[in-house]
Amino acid sequence: MSVLDFERRLFEALSKLDRGWRLNSRANLVAFTAGLFLVGCTQPSSTSNPETTPQAISSPSTTPATAIAPSSVVSSPATSKPAAIAQTVTPDRTVAHVVSTGDGDTFRALVNGTNVTVRMACIDAPESAQPQGQQASDRLRQLLPGNAQIELRTVDTDRYGRTVAEVYRNDQSINLQMVSDGWAVVYTEYLDGCSSTRSDYLTAESTAKRQRLAFWSQSNPIMPWDWRQGRRPVPIASPAPVQAPPSIQAPQPTVSAAQNCDPSYPDLCIPPDSPDLDCRDVSERGFRVVGSDPHRLDRDKDGIGCES
Repeated sequence: MSVLDFERRLFEALSKLDRGWRLNSRANLVAFTAGLFLVGCTQPSSTSNPETTPQAISSPSTTPATAIAPSSVVSSPATSKPAAIAQTVTPDRTVAHVVSTGDGDTFRALVNGTNVTVRMACIDAPESAQPQGQQASDRLRQLLPGNAQIELRTVDTDRYGRTVAEVYRNDQSINLQMVSDGWAVVYTEYLDGCSSTRSDYLTAESTAKRQRLAFWSQSNPIMPWDWRQGRRPVPIASPAPVQAPPSIQAPQPTVSAAQNCDPSYPDLCIPPDSPDLDCRDVSERGFRVVGSDPHRLDRDKDGIGCES
């Protein structure tokens, strides 16, 4: 039904009403019809515009996007957390690989693609030419085989350009291990570089020394820094052997007993059957007298006859 048909029928119905009301019916009808028309036009326009509804939906759709943002904020510390843990474990260490070893406290390593010489901090091993020096080198080679991955905690750079560092392998201090095994001593002059583990080094050295391990097995070990200064052990002279006093042998009698002489006078021959004699009867002086001295020629009993 068109609007005009609707208006006509409505007007016919209203014409049957009171005449007073009809005087204004035309105007009322127009106003009423206009209202209906506006309502009819407004409703289709509100349903026929498809862009309005998505706009109304799209506004809250931005809310999930905003809600996702906190999850990205949360994920950021989650990804950075492992790095933070790694820094707390080895915050001041550098990864390196062993190239070769020298003596008991020096080796070469590859650090960030560069070959460097590393002097192990806080310890001193015997020099290669020093007693126990070669054994110390062999022990370090066992602890740091070629291409082994290690970590360096750099302490300083010495006057020779070497990197002075504490060396770790599998999170174990190789410096401390050398001291514990007795193949190195604590370098007390430079121990401040290992202040956090100072007591560990001193305890390890004390134990190795008490047990006389390796370097400490020597009776008079020379410290490596003294050896480098040219100091050498002073040989201790062995005491001269005590000579036994020469044995005093009784002089052989000058007169044979076969000549029938009195054995009391071995230096001269007085026949046993001689009459009593005294010193004026004997030409000898100062001869030995042993035994019974039948002629009493040794008056003072000192073993010497006829002294005057």
